Amino acid sequence: MGMIKPHMHTNNYPDLYSVTQKDYHKNVFKVPTLRNIALSAPYFHDASAKTLKEAITMMSNLNLGYTISEQKIKDLLAFLQTLTGETPVILN
Repeated sequence: MGMIKPHMHTNNYPDLYSVTQKDYHKNVFKVPTLRNIALSAPYFHDASAKTLKEAITMMSNLNLGYTISEQKIKDLLAFLQTLTGETPVILN
């Protein structure tokens, strides 16, 4: 995930390694699309972020190494909400 800071977790969630048994698949998870992201809480493979704001805050810290401003969080939330649309019929 390109993490700058280590993420310590205590839960053991199945990753791709649990299917393939290949070492390079450890900690590899399916990444969902951003389409309708505002409607798909909770976030992350372990549901550790209950809100989109919490997910943005957590990932900015872990992936970028710093805390982003409230305004940037609001801007990102506004952008991600523009990706909300009709759910495809096949998913109903």
